[in-house]
Amino acid sequence: MPARFMVRHITDQLRSCFQFEGGGIMMENPNVFVYNAMIGAFVKNFRPLDVLWYYVLMLRNGVRPSSYTFPAVIKSCRVLSVAGVGTSVHGQVLRTGLPLHVHVQTALVDFYSSLGRIVESTKLFDEMPRRDGFAWSAMISAHARAGDLDSAKRVFDEMPDKSTATWNTLIHGYGEAGDVETAEELFCRMVKRDVISWTTMINCYCKHRRYREAVKLFDEMKSTEIRPDEVTMSTVISACAHLGALDQGKEIHLYIMQTRSDIDVYIGSALIDMYAKCGLLERALLVFFKLQEKNLFCWSSMIDGLAFHGYAEEALSMFDKMEEEKIEPNSVIYVSVLAACTHAGLVEEGKRDSLK
Repeated sequence: MPARFMVRHITDQLRSCFQFEGGGIMMENPNVFVYNAMIGAFVKNFRPLDVLWYYVLMLRNGVRPSSYTFPAVIKSCRVLSVAGVGTSVHGQVLRTGLPLHVHVQTALVDFYSSLGRIVESTKLFDEMPRRDGFAWSAMISAHARAGDLDSAKRVFDEMPDKSTATWNTLIHGYGEAGDVETAEELFCRMVKRDVISWTTMINCYCKHRRYREAVKLFDEMKSTEIRPDEVTMSTVISACAHLGALDQGKEIHLYIMQTRSDIDVYIGSALIDMYAKCGLLERALLVFFKLQEKNLFCWSSMIDGLAFHGYAEEALSMFDKMEEEKIEPNSVIYVSVLAACTHAGLVEEGKRDSLK
């Protein structure tokens, strides 16, 4: 397919999926390094549509993409779920003579597995003349995503130098499949763990309602040099909420205050939910009002906590404040407010807010 038809084909597909119009680079005759710099910046700022637009501009201007261009472009196709564009880009890869470049092939393995096309992913992986840790991880993740953990484990066992990332990928796969024991066995076999390893295993326990094991593992994590991140913290706080383990929750809150300069929306919403579930609405409100930034989950946790404990008018007031902040409510908030209003005899107020 000639370049001009390739450009038209990709552009038409993008316009059929999105309102796809973009600007250009305010520079005369930009070369491949300029385009790659722009594309790289858009990837880092999670602007996949801009990545594809500048890729089209490259082709229109006769600039030949490089091995640094294609991984970003293919990743953007995966993020946007534009299968047709991705396969067109794959065709362009074959024409440029870069089909055996490890980073390009790894991106393609991940792209096809995201579409459920595991046969194409496996073929690409098998054709690789050399593989790095990312390539092995991509193939293991592809099998795990497809629910074929036997194949994922086979690839894992064949890997000569197992990285921490590949261990994490396999543990996550078994956790998603509900095989907590195998995930636990793999975690215990790890020689070196990072924060993702610990968080993945803690999340695995929580996902399958093994909250005590999650809290116990978090305590073990604190004795290592690995510092928990916001995902770890919010997950283990959620475990405490489900257990009604207020004292442990308070200890974790204190640990957060001692080790972090501020509390983000993820930890904040988890703390609000925990204190509310344990009946300490004053603590929940204190955390809520101290948050510098509040997302939908923070508002939802606070409104649900007030509603659950029978504070219907306060829940309605909080609901109104949320709308003043231009936060769009979800179905969970509506159900909480309506339930509280029903129990408190404020049916008309509940209807009013639900019909806004």
